[in-house]
Amino acid sequence: MIAQLTGWEGTLPSLRRLHLRRNKIANFDEEIAELPELEYLNLRHNAIESMEQAVRVFQFPKLTDLNIINNPIDASCTSFNLLMAEFLTKRTTLVRFCKVYVTERHQLEAVHLA
Repeated sequence: MIAQLTGWEGTLPSLRRLHLRRNKIANFDEEIAELPELEYLNLRHNAIESMEQAVRVFQFPKLTDLNIINNPIDASCTSFNLLMAEFLTKRTTLVRFCKVYVTERHQLEAVHLA
């Protein structure tokens, strides 16, 4: 039933993995509370509708593994590869996206999209 990424401000500086699957998160504040060590974020099955909202998670500087599948944002892309390319244009250092390891081919598709 979590609807916002708030409430931990300053209390989890060492958190590396955060599972928020099957919640009601739709929007992110302009500035999300700092999680400087966060590497993995699972937002699968939430209510994220726009790329503008989704890419705000890249405020976490070490984020390299993101799962955002099964959100309304899926409907804005015609394929999973296009969705992945959209995210890779915003964060080229992603290692995994929705449980798929990023390959050179994915990176090239993102370059062509940009």
